[in-house]
Amino acid sequence: MPRYHFDWALGNHRVRDAVGFDLPDNAAARAHAEAEIRELLETTMGKRLDKDCAIEVCDNKLHILFKVSCKDV
Repeated sequence: MPRYHFDWALGNHRVRDAVGFDLPDNAAARAHAEAEIRELLETTMGKRLDKDCAIEVCDNKLHILFKVSCKDV
């Protein structure tokens, strides 16, 4: 099963996911990223975030596969 990393892009800041998650495919990785975004946006901190934030979904070599934008969730 492939390992995916979910790095947050918050303006000029990046928060790296050093551990990652084993998921079956890109569709599961996208669903995981969307769930993380929804969970964060429900918090007090998340309500203050710029909607230009995103999660960069990366492969095990940390190459970006795709991005999931906060404004798309």
